[in-house]
Amino acid sequence: MRISKWKHPIRHWRCVHTSSCRECKHATFDPRRRCSHYGCTNPRVIGYTDRTSGVHYDELDASSVRGTRWCDFKPIEEGDDD
Repeated sequence: MRISKWKHPIRHWRCVHTSSCRECKHATFDPRRRCSHYGCTNPRVIGYTDRTSGVHYDELDASSVRGTRWCDFKPIEEGDDD
């Protein structure tokens, strides 16, 4: 997903300065799909979605989360087996 820097300058700046979802602790990867599809399991964004839409999700599409104020990037640690 491409964010327009003219329509959404803050979100574009956050996307440019945040590392890729591949390096995030909250990201999940679905190898069954042909393209690279990352999901986000960040509790902040899941809680926000629960409150606003009334629907509970286990994960959301990472491209819709990255660059928003709820994106809480945490790098994967070396000893993590997740």
